[in-house]
Amino acid sequence: MIINENTVFFFSNGDRYGLHENNISDIINDDFSIYCRFKPDFEEIDRQIKEFGVYNGALLAKNGKHFGLFFNAYVGEEGVIHKEISWSFWSHDIELGTDVAKSIGFGFFTCENDSEDRYFDIIINHNLQKKEFTMIEEISGKFETLSYDNIIDYSDSYTWIGAATLISEDHQSIFYGDIDKMHIQRTTVDLQYAKEFFNDYPSFLEKIYGYNNSLKNVFSSDFKQRTYYKLKDMSGNGFHPVLFKKDWVGNEQ
Repeated sequence: MIINENTVFFFSNGDRYGLHENNISDIINDDFSIYCRFKPDFEEIDRQIKEFGVYNGALLAKNGKHFGLFFNAYVGEEGVIHKEISWSFWSHDIELGTDVAKSIGFGFFTCENDSEDRYFDIIINHNLQKKEFTMIEEISGKFETLSYDNIIDYSDSYTWIGAATLISEDHQSIFYGDIDKMHIQRTTVDLQYAKEFFNDYPSFLEKIYGYNNSLKNVFSSDFKQRTYYKLKDMSGNGFHPVLFKKDWVGNEQ
């Protein structure tokens, strides 16, 4: 699905009617993993770089002090444009007494055999016991791990697909490009399932249905099944993200 300012979705917080078993609002308090295939719109990114000098696009994020998966670009020294995928969040530093930004990231298009005309296959893994995030780019084989101490409380934040927020006019971080598919579960990554997710999505869906209780599926979609109002969650959890429209939440146009 082509994502832009008109096709941003968000997950509701809480579940007062018990419509889905696995929620996303408190996912940071659990193991979790995210699989995502996407392709940025580099024509739009280059336009924004030329105009603003920087671009930040959120594929999946919580608002506030941003937490999530981003595609970033910026002009560095000597006018060189850097483009990277990052996983970012904020952690409270007890010694300093302040919140500090944490991130891991991969730079791309730094060698001749890499091309902007391709999709990215990204895996994010959170191990709660180890207090550790790992990010993998399946195609290039790049990976990086980051440990943390105290992630700040995001339980009241909305979780967005395609932006970091549309409630505020600032720091919206709208992603421009194609999100081909995405899966979220409240368990650590299974690399065999992850490969199947990227290579044979129908087979992947069949298998996760059978292991829903152990995988603790939150959301899965190839972005093809939707109504005007919602994306269909194909994981069996029934957690359908809603298309954001300002007038639906009482904001002025």
